[in-house]
Amino acid sequence: MLVRKFRPFTCDVIVVDGMWGVGKTAVTSVIGSMPRVEKMRIEPVHEYACILHHLGRMSADAAGFLISTYADHDQYHNLIGREVNFRPGDASGTGNTPGSTLRYLRRMFADDGDHVVAGINSRNIAHQAVTHQVLPVAGPIFDAFGDRLRMLHIVRHPVHLVRYWRDYLADLDREREFTVSVDHGGAKVPWWAAGWADRWEGMSTIDRTVASLIEVYRSIFAAVDARGGDPRLLVLSFEDVVMRPAPSFAAISSFLGRPLGRRTDGILVRERIPRPTITHGRAFSVHNWASSGEATEAEIYAAELALVTGAASPALVDGFLELVEEYDRRHPCELAGLRP
Repeated sequence: MLVRKFRPFTCDVIVVDGMWGVGKTAVTSVIGSMPRVEKMRIEPVHEYACILHHLGRMSADAAGFLISTYADHDQYHNLIGREVNFRPGDASGTGNTPGSTLRYLRRMFADDGDHVVAGINSRNIAHQAVTHQVLPVAGPIFDAFGDRLRMLHIVRHPVHLVRYWRDYLADLDREREFTVSVDHGGAKVPWWAAGWADRWEGMSTIDRTVASLIEVYRSIFAAVDARGGDPRLLVLSFEDVVMRPAPSFAAISSFLGRPLGRRTDGILVRERIPRPTITHGRAFSVHNWASSGEATEAEIYAAELALVTGAASPALVDGFLELVEEYDRRHPCELAGLRP
Protein backbone atom coordinates (compact mmCIF):
# COMPACT_ATOMS: atom_id res chain seq x y z
CA MET A 1 0.00 0.00 0.00
CA LEU A 2 1.47 3.32 -1.11
CA VAL A 3 1.22 6.63 0.71
CA ARG A 4 1.05 9.92 -1.13
CA LYS A 5 0.01 13.54 -0.67
CA PHE A 6 -3.47 14.05 -2.04
CA ARG A 7 -4.35 17.40 -3.62
CA PRO A 8 -0.89 19.00 -3.29
CA PHE A 9 -0.51 22.74 -3.71
CA THR A 10 0.33 23.91 -7.21
CA CYS A 11 2.69 26.79 -6.36
CA ASP A 12 6.36 26.77 -7.32
CA VAL A 13 8.84 25.23 -4.90
CA ILE A 14 12.30 26.80 -4.95
CA VAL A 15 15.02 24.69 -3.33
CA VAL A 16 18.42 26.33 -2.81
CA ASP A 17 20.91 23.55 -2.19
CA GLY A 18 24.64 23.45 -1.60
CA MET A 19 27.34 22.15 0.70
CA TRP A 20 27.93 23.64 4.12
CA GLY A 21 29.72 26.94 3.77
CA VAL A 22 29.13 27.63 0.07
CA GLY A 23 27.38 30.93 0.77
CA LYS A 24 23.75 30.14 -0.07
CA THR A 25 22.55 33.19 1.86
CA ALA A 26 24.15 35.37 -0.82
CA VAL A 27 21.25 34.40 -3.08
CA THR A 28 18.36 33.41 -0.79
CA SER A 29 17.69 36.97 0.35
CA VAL A 30 17.52 38.17 -3.25
CA ILE A 31 15.19 35.31 -4.16
CA GLY A 32 13.04 36.04 -1.11
CA SER A 33 12.67 39.66 -2.24
CA MET A 34 11.27 38.63 -5.63
CA PRO A 35 7.54 39.14 -6.22
CA ARG A 36 5.41 36.38 -4.70
CA VAL A 37 8.30 34.45 -3.18
CA GLU A 38 8.46 33.62 0.53
CA LYS A 39 11.58 34.12 2.60
CA MET A 40 13.70 31.04 2.83
CA ARG A 41 13.21 28.29 5.38
CA ILE A 42 15.95 25.82 6.30
CA GLU A 43 14.17 22.53 5.63
CA PRO A 44 15.88 19.49 7.15
CA VAL A 45 12.88 17.23 6.49
CA HIS A 46 13.60 17.34 2.75
CA GLU A 47 17.20 16.37 3.46
CA TYR A 48 16.34 13.65 5.93
CA ALA A 49 13.79 12.01 3.64
CA CYS A 50 16.19 11.97 0.69
CA ILE A 51 19.12 10.68 2.73
CA LEU A 52 17.11 7.99 4.51
CA HIS A 53 15.77 6.84 1.14
CA HIS A 54 19.34 6.79 -0.19
CA LEU A 55 20.45 4.67 2.77
CA GLY A 56 17.61 2.23 2.21
CA ARG A 57 15.85 3.19 5.43
CA MET A 58 12.77 4.82 3.86
CA SER A 59 10.64 3.84 0.88
CA ALA A 60 10.34 6.16 -2.12
CA ASP A 61 6.62 6.78 -1.54
CA ALA A 62 7.15 7.60 2.16
CA ALA A 63 9.97 10.02 1.30
CA GLY A 64 7.83 11.70 -1.37
CA PHE A 65 4.90 12.01 1.04
CA LEU A 66 7.00 13.70 3.70
CA ILE A 67 8.64 16.08 1.24
CA SER A 68 5.42 17.12 -0.48
CA THR A 69 3.39 17.37 2.71
CA TYR A 70 5.95 19.38 4.65
CA ALA A 71 6.43 21.86 1.79
CA ASP A 72 2.69 22.54 1.59
CA HIS A 73 2.39 22.52 5.39
CA ASP A 74 5.19 25.08 5.71
CA GLN A 75 3.84 27.25 2.90
CA TYR A 76 0.40 27.43 4.49
CA HIS A 77 1.98 28.39 7.81
CA ASN A 78 4.07 31.01 6.02
CA LEU A 79 0.95 32.69 4.71
CA ILE A 80 -0.76 32.84 8.10
CA GLY A 81 2.32 33.99 10.01
CA ARG A 82 2.73 30.80 12.04
CA GLU A 83 6.15 29.42 13.07
CA VAL A 84 8.03 32.38 11.56
CA ASN A 85 11.65 32.99 12.52
CA PHE A 86 12.01 36.55 13.77
CA ARG A 87 15.53 36.08 15.16
CA PRO A 88 17.46 39.06 13.73
CA GLY A 89 20.82 37.30 13.52
CA ASP A 90 19.65 34.16 11.73
CA ALA A 91 20.13 33.63 8.02
CA SER A 92 16.56 32.27 7.90
CA GLY A 93 15.13 35.12 9.99
CA THR A 94 12.87 37.81 8.58
CA GLY A 95 15.62 40.39 9.09
CA ASN A 96 17.73 38.74 6.42
CA THR A 97 15.01 39.27 3.81
CA PRO A 98 14.35 43.02 3.86
CA GLY A 99 10.70 43.95 3.94
CA SER A 100 9.46 40.61 5.23
CA THR A 101 9.26 41.34 8.97
CA LEU A 102 6.24 43.65 8.75
CA ARG A 103 4.60 41.37 6.19
CA TYR A 104 4.79 38.35 8.49
CA LEU A 105 3.69 40.34 11.53
CA ARG A 106 0.56 41.46 9.67
CA ARG A 107 -0.23 37.89 8.69
CA MET A 108 -0.45 36.88 12.34
CA PHE A 109 -3.69 38.85 12.62
CA ALA A 110 -5.27 37.70 9.35
CA ASP A 111 -7.82 34.92 8.98
CA ASP A 112 -6.67 31.39 8.21
CA GLY A 113 -8.57 28.79 6.21
CA ASP A 114 -8.96 27.27 2.77
CA HIS A 115 -9.05 30.68 1.09
CA VAL A 116 -5.35 31.05 2.01
CA VAL A 117 -4.50 27.91 0.02
CA ALA A 118 -6.59 29.17 -2.89
CA GLY A 119 -4.57 32.39 -2.86
CA ILE A 120 -1.26 30.53 -2.74
CA ASN A 121 -2.19 28.51 -5.80
CA SER A 122 -3.90 31.21 -7.84
CA ARG A 123 -1.11 33.73 -7.28
CA ASN A 124 1.64 31.09 -7.47
CA ILE A 125 3.28 32.24 -4.24
CA ALA A 126 6.53 30.28 -4.27
CA HIS A 127 7.83 28.34 -1.30
CA GLN A 128 11.60 28.71 -0.76
CA ALA A 129 13.54 26.01 1.11
CA VAL A 130 17.27 25.61 1.78
CA THR A 131 18.94 22.20 1.93
CA HIS A 132 22.51 21.02 2.41
CA GLN A 133 24.50 18.83 -0.01
CA VAL A 134 21.36 16.91 -0.94
CA LEU A 135 21.58 17.10 -4.76
CA PRO A 136 23.31 13.69 -5.17
CA VAL A 137 20.39 11.97 -3.42
CA ALA A 138 17.61 14.42 -4.37
CA GLY A 139 15.58 12.03 -6.51
CA PRO A 140 12.63 12.10 -4.06
CA ILE A 141 12.53 15.92 -4.23
CA PHE A 142 12.43 15.92 -8.04
CA ASP A 143 9.76 13.19 -8.02
CA ALA A 144 7.63 14.80 -5.31
CA PHE A 145 7.39 18.25 -6.88
CA GLY A 146 7.63 17.47 -10.58
CA ASP A 147 7.27 20.61 -12.68
CA ARG A 148 6.69 22.73 -9.56
CA LEU A 149 10.37 22.39 -8.67
CA ARG A 150 13.16 24.84 -9.31
CA MET A 151 16.39 23.67 -7.66
CA LEU A 152 19.27 26.12 -7.56
CA HIS A 153 22.50 24.41 -6.52
CA ILE A 154 25.39 26.61 -5.35
CA VAL A 155 28.97 25.36 -5.56
CA ARG A 156 32.09 26.97 -4.15
CA HIS A 157 35.78 26.44 -4.69
CA PRO A 158 36.90 23.51 -2.49
CA VAL A 159 39.99 25.40 -1.25
CA HIS A 160 37.66 27.94 0.37
CA LEU A 161 35.56 25.19 2.02
CA VAL A 162 38.33 23.42 3.92
CA ARG A 163 38.28 25.66 7.00
CA TYR A 164 34.49 25.52 7.40
CA TRP A 165 34.30 21.74 7.02
CA ARG A 166 37.31 21.14 9.26
CA ASP A 167 35.81 23.18 12.09
CA TYR A 168 32.34 21.66 11.67
CA LEU A 169 33.55 18.06 11.60
CA ALA A 170 35.72 18.67 14.66
CA ASP A 171 32.45 19.24 16.56
CA LEU A 172 30.46 16.46 14.91
CA ASP A 173 29.85 14.62 18.19
CA ARG A 174 28.25 17.55 19.97
CA GLU A 175 24.63 17.26 21.12
CA ARG A 176 23.43 20.20 19.01
CA GLU A 177 24.31 18.54 15.72
CA PHE A 178 21.62 17.05 13.48
CA THR A 179 23.35 15.55 10.44
CA VAL A 180 21.94 12.17 9.40
CA SER A 181 24.59 9.70 10.55
CA VAL A 182 25.04 5.95 10.85
CA ASP A 183 26.06 3.97 13.90
CA HIS A 184 29.30 2.17 13.17
CA GLY A 185 30.11 0.15 16.26
CA GLY A 186 28.97 3.02 18.46
CA ALA A 187 30.83 5.65 16.43
CA LYS A 188 28.98 8.45 14.63
CA VAL A 189 29.70 8.50 10.90
CA PRO A 190 27.98 11.06 8.61
CA TRP A 191 25.77 9.60 5.91
CA TRP A 192 28.06 10.37 2.95
CA ALA A 193 30.85 8.36 4.60
CA ALA A 194 28.72 5.30 5.39
CA GLY A 195 30.44 3.33 2.62
CA TRP A 196 33.87 3.92 4.15
CA ALA A 197 33.01 3.99 7.84
CA ASP A 198 35.99 1.81 8.75
CA ARG A 199 38.37 4.40 7.32
CA TRP A 200 36.49 7.28 8.98
CA GLU A 201 37.12 6.00 12.50
CA GLY A 202 40.91 6.05 12.17
CA MET A 203 41.17 9.39 10.38
CA SER A 204 42.34 12.72 11.75
CA THR A 205 39.93 15.65 11.50
CA ILE A 206 41.75 17.13 8.50
CA ASP A 207 41.76 13.77 6.71
CA ARG A 208 38.03 13.40 7.39
CA THR A 209 37.55 16.90 6.02
CA VAL A 210 39.49 16.36 2.82
CA ALA A 211 38.00 12.91 2.21
CA SER A 212 34.51 14.34 2.75
CA LEU A 213 35.03 17.22 0.32
CA ILE A 214 36.32 14.80 -2.31
CA GLU A 215 33.43 12.36 -1.77
CA VAL A 216 30.63 14.93 -1.70
CA TYR A 217 31.94 16.96 -4.62
CA ARG A 218 32.42 13.90 -6.79
CA SER A 219 28.84 12.85 -6.10
CA ILE A 220 27.63 16.39 -6.87
CA PHE A 221 29.48 16.46 -10.18
CA ALA A 222 28.02 13.05 -11.06
CA ALA A 223 24.51 14.23 -10.17
CA VAL A 224 24.88 17.39 -12.26
CA ASP A 225 26.08 15.35 -15.23
CA ALA A 226 23.24 12.85 -14.80
CA ARG A 227 20.67 15.65 -14.78
CA GLY A 228 22.23 17.53 -17.67
CA GLY A 229 19.55 19.45 -19.51
CA ASP A 230 16.96 19.17 -16.73
CA PRO A 231 15.15 22.55 -16.83
CA ARG A 232 14.42 22.25 -13.09
CA LEU A 233 18.11 22.51 -12.11
CA LEU A 234 20.44 25.51 -12.25
CA VAL A 235 24.03 25.32 -10.98
CA LEU A 236 25.86 28.53 -10.12
CA SER A 237 29.21 29.10 -8.48
CA PHE A 238 29.60 31.33 -5.44
CA GLU A 239 32.54 32.98 -7.22
CA ASP A 240 30.34 34.08 -10.10
CA VAL A 241 27.58 35.26 -7.76
CA VAL A 242 29.83 37.57 -5.72
CA MET A 243 32.25 38.65 -8.45
CA ARG A 244 29.91 38.76 -11.48
CA PRO A 245 26.49 39.36 -9.94
CA ALA A 246 24.69 40.88 -12.95
CA PRO A 247 24.77 37.78 -15.18
CA SER A 248 24.36 35.48 -12.17
CA PHE A 249 21.18 37.09 -10.90
CA ALA A 250 19.86 37.52 -14.44
CA ALA A 251 20.24 33.75 -14.80
CA ILE A 252 18.41 33.19 -11.50
CA SER A 253 15.59 35.51 -12.56
CA SER A 254 15.20 33.74 -15.88
CA PHE A 255 15.38 30.31 -14.25
CA LEU A 256 12.67 31.15 -11.71
CA GLY A 257 10.54 33.10 -14.18
CA ARG A 258 10.34 36.02 -11.77
CA PRO A 259 11.81 39.53 -11.91
CA LEU A 260 14.30 40.77 -9.38
CA GLY A 261 12.69 42.69 -6.53
CA ARG A 262 13.00 46.40 -5.88
CA ARG A 263 15.19 45.68 -2.85
CA THR A 264 17.79 43.68 -4.79
CA ASP A 265 20.32 46.49 -5.06
CA GLY A 266 20.18 47.14 -1.31
CA ILE A 267 20.62 43.45 -0.53
CA LEU A 268 23.69 43.27 -2.76
CA VAL A 269 25.20 46.28 -1.01
CA ARG A 270 24.62 44.61 2.36
CA GLU A 271 26.18 41.37 1.09
CA ARG A 272 29.15 43.36 -0.29
CA ILE A 273 28.46 42.22 -3.85
CA PRO A 274 30.39 42.66 -6.06
CA ARG A 275 33.51 42.15 -3.93
CA PRO A 276 37.18 43.12 -4.14
CA THR A 277 38.07 39.50 -3.29
CA ILE A 278 35.88 36.41 -3.17
CA THR A 279 36.07 36.04 0.63
CA HIS A 280 35.61 39.71 1.49
CA GLY A 281 31.98 39.55 2.58
CA ARG A 282 29.55 38.48 5.33
CA ALA A 283 29.73 35.34 7.44
CA PHE A 284 26.65 33.94 9.20
CA SER A 285 27.65 30.61 10.76
CA VAL A 286 30.17 30.34 13.57
CA HIS A 287 32.15 28.17 11.15
CA ASN A 288 32.06 30.69 8.31
CA TRP A 289 35.02 32.94 7.80
CA ALA A 290 35.69 36.08 5.80
CA SER A 291 38.81 38.00 4.89
CA SER A 292 39.40 41.60 5.88
CA GLY A 293 40.23 42.56 2.32
CA GLU A 294 43.84 43.34 3.19
CA ALA A 295 45.20 40.04 1.86
CA THR A 296 45.37 39.35 -1.84
CA GLU A 297 43.42 36.56 -3.53
CA ALA A 298 46.65 34.60 -3.97
CA GLU A 299 47.65 34.97 -0.32
CA ILE A 300 44.24 33.80 0.89
CA TYR A 301 44.30 30.85 -1.49
CA ALA A 302 47.80 29.80 -0.40
CA ALA A 303 46.89 29.97 3.29
CA GLU A 304 43.72 27.91 2.84
CA LEU A 305 45.40 25.33 0.61
CA ALA A 306 48.15 24.95 3.22
CA LEU A 307 45.52 23.63 5.65
CA VAL A 308 45.41 20.57 3.39
CA THR A 309 48.94 20.25 2.07
CA GLY A 310 50.49 20.84 5.49
CA ALA A 311 48.46 18.32 7.48
CA ALA A 312 46.48 15.85 5.35
CA SER A 313 47.71 12.41 4.29
CA PRO A 314 49.67 12.44 1.01
CA ALA A 315 47.11 10.33 -0.87
CA LEU A 316 44.31 12.67 0.19
CA VAL A 317 46.37 15.72 -0.79
CA ASP A 318 46.71 14.24 -4.27
CA GLY A 319 42.99 13.54 -4.42
CA PHE A 320 42.17 17.04 -3.25
CA LEU A 321 44.40 18.62 -5.90
CA GLU A 322 42.60 16.51 -8.50
CA LEU A 323 39.29 17.82 -7.14
CA VAL A 324 40.57 21.38 -7.39
CA GLU A 325 41.56 20.77 -11.01
CA GLU A 326 38.11 19.36 -11.78
CA TYR A 327 36.37 22.30 -10.11
CA ASP A 328 38.53 24.79 -11.99
CA ARG A 329 37.59 23.11 -15.25
CA ARG A 330 33.88 23.15 -14.51
CA HIS A 331 33.71 26.56 -12.86
CA PRO A 332 36.64 28.72 -13.99
CA CYS A 333 37.16 31.82 -11.89
CA GLU A 334 39.86 34.04 -10.40
CA LEU A 335 41.17 31.10 -8.36
CA ALA A 336 41.89 28.77 -11.28
CA GLY A 337 45.27 30.30 -12.06
CA LEU A 338 46.41 29.92 -8.44
CA ARG A 339 46.47 26.12 -8.46
CA PRO A 340 50.00 24.76 -7.85
